[in-house]
Amino acid sequence: TWAKLPAQSIESWLSEIDATGGIDVYREAISASFASVAEVAAKFVTDGLDSKKVVSPEFFQSAGVKKVGHKRLFEKWFAEHPS
Repeated sequence: TWAKLPAQSIESWLSEIDATGGIDVYREAISASFASVAEVAAKFVTDGLDSKKVVSPEFFQSAGVKKVGHKRLFEKWFAEHPS
């Protein structure tokens, strides 16, 4: 479960992932469907090989994330936060 994740807004989560604001463009799309980071993680993040976190391509589609660099930022954040 992702219950260990801090209760934080989507906006503050995006700022934590990228302090430059580069991924803030996804806030509206993510906020429209999810109230928390835990909800996003529960739906789109699974354990892959060697317990590495895998973010479903569906997340990137639903949020409109197309840039590889932005995808890597999300993947890195989930990899660094235990479920």
